[in-house]
Amino acid sequence: MMVSIGNKFFYTVSLPCALWFFDRAKEKDEVRKDQVLMLDLRNVFRKVSSKIHDFTQAHLDNIHAIVGLYRGDNTLYNKLLEDYKATGNSTELEWLTSRFPDGNYADVKGMCKVVSRAEIANNDFSLTPGRYVGVEDQTAMRAALVGAAHADGVIQSEEVASIEKVYKALGLDPSLAYSDLHAGEIADAPRTVRATQPGNSGEAIPELKDATGPVLDASRIAAIRSDTARVSSVLGQIFEAEEEAEEGRDAKDATLFTGLDAKHGALLLDLVGQEHWTEDAIEQLCGRHGLMPSGALEAVNEWAFETHDEALLDEYDGYDVSSEIADSVKQKLEEEGRHV
Repeated sequence: MMVSIGNKFFYTVSLPCALWFFDRAKEKDEVRKDQVLMLDLRNVFRKVSSKIHDFTQAHLDNIHAIVGLYRGDNTLYNKLLEDYKATGNSTELEWLTSRFPDGNYADVKGMCKVVSRAEIANNDFSLTPGRYVGVEDQTAMRAALVGAAHADGVIQSEEVASIEKVYKALGLDPSLAYSDLHAGEIADAPRTVRATQPGNSGEAIPELKDATGPVLDASRIAAIRSDTARVSSVLGQIFEAEEEAEEGRDAKDATLFTGLDAKHGALLLDLVGQEHWTEDAIEQLCGRHGLMPSGALEAVNEWAFETHDEALLDEYDGYDVSSEIADSVKQKLEEEGRHV
């Protein structure tokens, strides 16, 4: 049996994992000895905090019941139904009965599937449950949203923001909107507006006529060039001074936060200034820095993972800022004689 577990189930790392269960007893079962149960439980969890997820006792009981049904034993399944009805736990009762209404095991799209060794071999011996259980109807919804956005051939920032909000409502990672949009069905090749039409053969090339035109005033041209040179010199001095000052600021920010450019470094300084940000506040903040929200937050979180082994921002009713990273950034600023 193969089980996929979502991320944030460990205190030290936030990566997902896979559990392998070996059942020697099924070697004596003529039906199951050539079968493997694939369970994708990445969407089954309880949020303990912004950094930790776990299973409730009801989650564990339901999982055990599913395995029991797969093995032909519905004892735990029936007991759970009685307990849920007695305690009025309609949520877990509906979850279990909607997937296995007859009290018998059945493949559930997006969650579990029984596969044969031959099917595993045909999939390059992959033991990742998600490759076999399929996806839920969310995929169709994602395809419809992306198709609508691509309908006019132009993706507007408002459309991206709307798709991100819908993804979030569906329980999906909003950052998937960008990869979905980039993988859309818009052809990336020149479009044919009109078929080419070859011209008539044998057309004579017209003879060139002597060019005639206005006579240029050399003295006037020299005066204009002289004035242009003086103006260019003055403007050059002004812009050179501004560029030197900007380069000095960029170099300082780049040195302070290795891996972030000046814009993302400035965004980082603003983000650590408070413990929580709403989505609207994040959008406004990124806009002030000339950055797209999703791309900017991804860049800052990647920097945080490389530097501190954890994300700076955790999405939960907005965005929570890691207090450990915020304190580290502030301490580094104080060492440089700067403040947030």
